[in-house]
Amino acid sequence: MGRILVLAVLLASLAAPAAGDSPPQFTDAACPDATPLGRHLDELTAATPSLTPDLMSTALKLVAVYQTCADAYDRGSTLGGASQDKSTSGVSLLRLYSHLALARAQQRVGNYYSAQHKYGDARASYDAALKLVAALPATYGTDAPSGTVQRSLLDKGSEIKKEVESAVAALPKAGLPPGSTPDMEVPATPDPITPAKKT
Repeated sequence: MGRILVLAVLLASLAAPAAGDSPPQFTDAACPDATPLGRHLDELTAATPSLTPDLMSTALKLVAVYQTCADAYDRGSTLGGASQDKSTSGVSLLRLYSHLALARAQQRVGNYYSAQHKYGDARASYDAALKLVAALPATYGTDAPSGTVQRSLLDKGSEIKKEVESAVAALPKAGLPPGSTPDMEVPATPDPITPAKKT
């Protein structure tokens, strides 16, 4: 029962706060090193609506911490507050959670890059997030019973996937001039090799 409570709290930490909501104080018992960075990132985001170098640096550090956490769980290790449940199923759920948390952090970095019009960097972060969530069904299956922690985590992965795919679709297409969007008409440029026809 204790494991379910801990994992329910972890699942809640994956939720993206709704616009205008003040999120609860960030805590991550499965990846405890993420807690101070997540809190600092939330403070920075609340303090200024604009992107700052400190905000981006903190977001990238959070990705690195979640990568370390995911790597540890991939090796079968446990971290911090998660160490009470060393059963195979407990480590497996924590591994699944750590991959989702890493995907959510990559998504957040992609959002920041997109806001800075650094679309190549945004796409790379989004692609990393999509790669993580795309691997979940093959690793954990898709037939987890409804109402289980595993099913909830897999559903959260599907939610992250949809959000990231939507963000990728909103990025300007490659080859468009800076500042243009996919639905803008781009004037045709003459082909430098084929001479223009005289009318």
